[in-house]
Amino acid sequence: MKKIIAFLFCSLLIATTCFANSYDNNPNYRYVYATKGIKAYLDLKSVNVHKYEPPIYEIAGKFVYVSDYDGNVSRTNSIIAKYNYSTKDIWIWNGYWEIADKREKTSIDIYNRSSAKAMFRAAYNMDFE
Repeated sequence: MKKIIAFLFCSLLIATTCFANSYDNNPNYRYVYATKGIKAYLDLKSVNVHKYEPPIYEIAGKFVYVSDYDGNVSRTNSIIAKYNYSTKDIWIWNGYWEIADKREKTSIDIYNRSSAKAMFRAAYNMDFE
């Protein structure tokens, strides 16, 4: 019985370490979301406040996207977000200011708002919503 329990424990340990990557326990990165085999992390050292004029804020940050399968970086992306704290609106810069819908109607809205909220939290140590 002890051998079976030891085998199951070792199997579980191996299975859980397969999904870990070097960003999971790195204090310089904050996990934001996961989708379709990719985890998104905010590089905390990259967070830069561009505008502080309450209730309007503008923050930039770099995101790293890591594969769940092999732990390698699949891509990086820099994001600039503008916030209106009074109305809880968030805009993302895509060559023009595009609103990230509060109702999160599309997956892009969900990812953009999640990313923007993570940057706000990193910059001010408080939640946007």
